[in-house]
Amino acid sequence: MRIAQSPFCISFDQSQHIQNTILAEYFKDVPISSITKQLYPFPVDAAFERKLYESSPLTGIDLINATKRFRFSFSHVVGELMHIATISRPDLAYSVMRYSGYMACPNLPIFEALHLTMCYLYHHPHLPIMYPNKPYKQSSSSLQTHWHTGFAEYLPGDYGDGLATFADADFARCLRTRRSVSAHFQLLNGVLVSWGCKKQPTTALHSSGAELTSLHRAGFKSSLIQNFLSAIGCPLHSSPVIFEDNKGTINLIRTHRLTDTVRHHDVKLAWLNENFLRGTFTVAYSKSALMLVDCCTKPVNGSQLFLQIAFAIGVRFYPPTSHQHYVLLHLDKFSWSYRLHALSPS
Repeated sequence: MRIAQSPFCISFDQSQHIQNTILAEYFKDVPISSITKQLYPFPVDAAFERKLYESSPLTGIDLINATKRFRFSFSHVVGELMHIATISRPDLAYSVMRYSGYMACPNLPIFEALHLTMCYLYHHPHLPIMYPNKPYKQSSSSLQTHWHTGFAEYLPGDYGDGLATFADADFARCLRTRRSVSAHFQLLNGVLVSWGCKKQPTTALHSSGAELTSLHRAGFKSSLIQNFLSAIGCPLHSSPVIFEDNKGTINLIRTHRLTDTVRHHDVKLAWLNENFLRGTFTVAYSKSALMLVDCCTKPVNGSQLFLQIAFAIGVRFYPPTSHQHYVLLHLDKFSWSYRLHALSPS
């Protein structure tokens, strides 16, 4: 992992490891012209889920042939991706979570999807996470705004010294197990410090149950970070905020109302309600269109992925092209094919 520090900012990335070890190994002796240009790391076509569900696991000679065709064993490549997705590449978190479920029994569609992920990584190897040294103030720093008659919502890009958590769940996407996916982002001073994406251990009966499980996981991680900051002498001056896009789940936490449909989540709900009343964190509603961690609960297109990940890793804090930090990280090779200071596709 490379850490760079300058009067402007502090950043870290694994670009050299990605290029010199992972990509150099996987695409060795492969013509560059044959590497498909990918804007997203996992297939977004809904038909792919059906294809993945209906395909049988590869065994025997079929598995050997697939391994020869893609040049490496499935588990070897997924292990490499798992390492960087955990440390420095939140954009790969959803893909790695899906691949980890096929480590023992891959099929042909998941092999093909993994190859596309490697093509995506080839074209996007360099995404430093950037922490500015000075508070960032800019009126246009919001991720997005939403409004209609009688309602307006604004998601700010500056949380002061606050810890902002985004929790979301995608309901029963996996056709094989019908389990939901939980994901969370923790942003400190507006930049990502922790993230996670995991398939839930049990099948949720409804979307509120899936959201409640995700919110409990995110709230627990938020409390751990809050305790760590206090332990090192940097306590937060305000309660962290957890953004959630399900109003029913928020109401359950605020009122601690156990209905028949969520009675099996009583322990999680009691923990969330207790910490909410104690002031450990507050829960705020965020419309789904503004849910920052949505890109880690389901496959999303290139534009949405760029907007959400770029906001989370601090692309808006990248230094000017004349700054030494910019030259040090070779940010002119930022491979998303977008301008650094414009959070929209070119």
